[in-house]
Amino acid sequence: MMFVHHYTGEWTRPNSWSTARRYPSDAYVREYQSLEAIDDKFVRQTFEWMLAGGEVVTQCGSNVFQIRN
Repeated sequence: MMFVHHYTGEWTRPNSWSTARRYPSDAYVREYQSLEAIDDKFVRQTFEWMLAGGEVVTQCGSNVFQIRN
């Protein structure tokens, strides 16, 4: 089983009337072979929650989480 964490980068809005912009240089994808390999507590707990609920993909803000077989 592979655990994949996509961070889409920081979204900013210069003011409330403008369109939000993403800075893709902040974006990354990290792949993990096991839950034990995940150091970040938020990321690990999100994958644990997904496993408990039978979810394979979920999104939270700029984060996308995916479990692959």
